[in-house]
Amino acid sequence: MNRQLFFLLAFLCGCASTGLENIPLLWKPTTGMFSIGSAELAALRNATLQIEPVIDKRDNPALIGQNREDQVLRQVTTSDDVSAFVTNRMKALMSAAGIKVADSGGTAILKTELRQFFVLETNTYQAEVILRVTLTDPDGNVLWSGLTSGLAGRFGRSYNADNYYETLSDALVGAVQQLLQNRGFGAALTAG
Repeated sequence: MNRQLFFLLAFLCGCASTGLENIPLLWKPTTGMFSIGSAELAALRNATLQIEPVIDKRDNPALIGQNREDQVLRQVTTSDDVSAFVTNRMKALMSAAGIKVADSGGTAILKTELRQFFVLETNTYQAEVILRVTLTDPDGNVLWSGLTSGLAGRFGRSYNADNYYETLSDALVGAVQQLLQNRGFGAALTAG
């Protein structure tokens, strides 16, 4: 009898799984960076961009998504460091675009605040990433400041981690793409 009770309790605990809480962050973009004009890219390649660690300004740093398909809302959370994840991905995306990225000694320094990093799931997945970016020279003088954002949407299976990863990744690609296409940012980076 004790053995049956043990298996019943184990089964019930397994059924009471929290789903997508404390999942790791995974990089799964389905889109790449769009090409930047050769003239703009050539000018950007002369700069060395120092990317400072992203500062997370969101109210709940663990919350990255929510499923609202039913009356009972289901959260998507991570125990990973979202700031470090976004910082590393931004460095990789900037490098992939042809910009020299350095940990120190840059001709320009990128300081970023993460304002939004979230997927809302209803009948589709809709992700939004919003970054407040400030570009300074090595002495701390502001060269450029502004917001950049990326949106991504897709259909997928309900409450599926891969779909959350894909839309968040694509939205971050879009935010970096928008930043690199901003003429003011490009001019400030090359002047820095």
